[in-house]
Amino acid sequence: MNRGALIIDLRSAEQFTEGHVAGARRMDGEQILKAGDLLKKHKQKPIIVYCNSGSLAAAAVRQLRGQGFEQAMNLRGGITAWRAENLPVEKGAGRGA
Repeated sequence: MNRGALIIDLRSAEQFTEGHVAGARRMDGEQILKAGDLLKKHKQKPIIVYCNSGSLAAAAVRQLRGQGFEQAMNLRGGITAWRAENLPVEKGAGRGA
């Protein structure tokens, strides 16, 4: 994330508002399917995707890589692991897609 990565949260708007990784952008599955258009300026940048546990994010990463986002990666363990490590979260609406 220190390399200017785009951080994508796949959880619901309610979950996102309750706490998310600082700077994260919330996106849903349909937006991931259109990421090639929505995020084309980020194709050469690292993209970190997370959900609650990491399983949904893993599928999203495969979808992103298929659209040419070669540096897309899954935040292992999702927000659950992030919180378990006592890493900071922001609350509020934050950024949308």
